[in-house]
Amino acid sequence: MTKKPTYEELEQRIQELEQAESERKLAQEALKKRIVTLTMPLDDAERINFEDLFNINDIQRLQDEFAHATGVASIITHTDGKPITQPSNFCRLCSDIIRKTDKGLANCYKSDAVIGRLSPTGPIIKQCKSSGLWDAGAGISVDGQHIANWLIGQVRDATQTEDSMSVYAREIGADESTMVEAFREVPLMSHDRFEQIARVLFTLANQLSSSAYQNVQQARFITERKHVEQIIKTLFAISNAVHTAQKMKDLYRSIHNSLSSIIDTTNFFIVIVDSKERTLNFPYYVDTEDEDFSPITNFDANDSLTGLVVSQKKPILLKKKELEDRAGQNGVWGPLPLIWMGVPLTIKDEVIGVVAVQSYLDTNLYNKKDLQVLSAVSDQMAIVIERKRAEEALIKKDKELESRANKLEEMNTALNVLLDKRNEDKITLQEQVVTNVKKLAFPYVEKLRKSNLNNEQKIYAELIESSLDEIMSPFSHQLSSPLIGLTSTEIKIADLVKRGKTTKEIAAFANLSPKTIERHRENIRKKINIKNKKINLQSYLSSLQ
Repeated sequence: MTKKPTYEELEQRIQELEQAESERKLAQEALKKRIVTLTMPLDDAERINFEDLFNINDIQRLQDEFAHATGVASIITHTDGKPITQPSNFCRLCSDIIRKTDKGLANCYKSDAVIGRLSPTGPIIKQCKSSGLWDAGAGISVDGQHIANWLIGQVRDATQTEDSMSVYAREIGADESTMVEAFREVPLMSHDRFEQIARVLFTLANQLSSSAYQNVQQARFITERKHVEQIIKTLFAISNAVHTAQKMKDLYRSIHNSLSSIIDTTNFFIVIVDSKERTLNFPYYVDTEDEDFSPITNFDANDSLTGLVVSQKKPILLKKKELEDRAGQNGVWGPLPLIWMGVPLTIKDEVIGVVAVQSYLDTNLYNKKDLQVLSAVSDQMAIVIERKRAEEALIKKDKELESRANKLEEMNTALNVLLDKRNEDKITLQEQVVTNVKKLAFPYVEKLRKSNLNNEQKIYAELIESSLDEIMSPFSHQLSSPLIGLTSTEIKIADLVKRGKTTKEIAAFANLSPKTIERHRENIRKKINIKNKKINLQSYLSSLQ
């Protein structure tokens, strides 16, 4: 069986894991700093550190091997003389005596800063301002920017004496005898030999400078390529969003998410310009401080940052001082940011909107490069926003037209119903007119004609009958009622049948024989197309009204 660890063993293991985790985090942080240094602008020399460009362990090994191979002391420092690497092959005089005193250490730093300055023609060889020993130095640079000094020396020749050491010991507060004894341990070296070693140092320093520059350029190339690739991906995502977004709000959100991969969009908003109303509308915004994004009416370049972009039609990056100055003139709406960046959304030289980002926490969150990036994608943003707006306007117009078409169709249906009803009423009216004339007027005209009339009266009777025919003629051509074809006598008999009168009763009323009435009844059945059918004439005539 495996032996269970003791409490002390577990505690030790936890400490080891914590130590390993701590070292891992330090390594990650160092790597992150190195990546930042490698990719920052070369003209930002104050932020470029030698330690971030090189692996210090490798540089330390190179320095140690050079010092032991040549017999000189060596160290790499910052440009102000403060050490970067650990001293290699330092003599006891410098490391244990002179540099242990405050004045001596300060003099060493001053000397190292002077000896290590950039020199394009060769190494700087001088006596140390602190000990008087021979030193040499070569500057290390990146694209002409001085970032470190590689120093060698701590050798003597006949020009240095024990008396001078005693004097300097008193000056810096060191023990004279100890200092003289340590001076005797300093290696002797001819000036020619030291100069040869210094030139080798100069070559190595130039090689480090070249290597640093290549590292920066390579890292920058890789970073730029990745950045360009990311910009292309962002452009593609924005272009594709117009097809996938259902509504304008979805499109704005998609643009926001896409931009977040190339710049910080913690505080972000999109403005749409209403040129006719001189109004700035904020259809989409995300902000950690400001909640009021009400429309800005009658805007101009002086009353808002967005209005400034619209008026000038160009990208604008404003930092803290500029923002404070504008705020003092009421030129900033809402909480005052530490940095603000906005670019116009332009279609055919007309600014249709603005996209902007800002920060309330970091004054250096954005730079000119970020402004260029945002400008690079703004044209595509303007195109997709305008296209989506056109699509939504077209959809709205289609819906309006469809609604109007539906209403027209409903109105047309209702009108057709009314027209049909009108035609039915017209036909019914015409039928009634014809029928009534035949039933009520013609019988009396007929009787009038058969009465004892003189010639003039007969003419009048004929004129009355002719006029009635002319009145009914337009109606008769249009009507389809079965009663239309009946004579006036048949209409009168049909009316009496409908009223329930018998053949005998009708014969007596019409002063005709029953056989004549039967013949008229047969003619009526024939004319209304119910002859030889088992249909009651009275019922059928009643159904026609």
